[in-house]
Amino acid sequence: MIIAYVSRSNISVALAVPDFIKSFELSDTDRGTLSSAFFWAYAALQIPAGWVVDRYGVKLPYAFSFLFWCLASAGTALARSVPQLMTLGVMLGLGESVVAPASYRWIRFNFVEKERGLAVGLYMTGTKIGPAVGAPLAAWLIMLYDWRVMFLILGLGGLIWLIPWMMLVKDDDRQLAKEAAKKAGSKPLFYTPCAWSSGGWPVLSLFPPRQKKVFHAAVLDEILQERVSLSRNRVNFRGVKRKMSNYNLRPRKRQRTRRIDVSARIRIVK
Repeated sequence: MIIAYVSRSNISVALAVPDFIKSFELSDTDRGTLSSAFFWAYAALQIPAGWVVDRYGVKLPYAFSFLFWCLASAGTALARSVPQLMTLGVMLGLGESVVAPASYRWIRFNFVEKERGLAVGLYMTGTKIGPAVGAPLAAWLIMLYDWRVMFLILGLGGLIWLIPWMMLVKDDDRQLAKEAAKKAGSKPLFYTPCAWSSGGWPVLSLFPPRQKKVFHAAVLDEILQERVSLSRNRVNFRGVKRKMSNYNLRPRKRQRTRRIDVSARIRIVK
């Protein structure tokens, strides 16, 4: 994560260098666009990147993406126009989009449960150390050489990390995932309470109030009768559906109230 944040912070340093601005005749709009080009691809490809690491594992997708973004970062030294800089920024975001889903998946299958919080904390520390180290390092290289050499050194230098990654890391997370699924008896994503809490309840909010109350009551009844396996993180929706069928969900008829002519009643009393 440190290397990823060093690679994405070097363009921010370069955009403040007068020589870099003069080389591309950058306007303020160009500088803002170049700063955001990375995040266009990074944000758009987070979900596809998660599917890739689920499908093909962590080791190889991570290695290919690492190689891709390091070359894109180093390639900035060869850019000659603003469109080329934007293209390289998008390519950098494309490569780094794999970092978060691959890292969290690797932590999930390589640390015991009681140590995962510490592992995630150490991992997230890299998001702070990267810019803290990368920005002054990039500025020092620009002062010592120029901005082109800075991109080459920081881009190609990160490739050294690939050597221990390819030699030491095992490509076994998919096998570990299958074993964990068999052990836990896991269900598809949208059968889990976690998925319903994040995405299902907003959909349920569109239901009429009475139907919502019935659904909530049915789920609560299942929990109280221990028909929801909380340890396995799944809900017995057949039981919920059966509970709901016992309720009359037809809308109740409103009782019509008579309008009383108060003045007529007063005349009758008199």
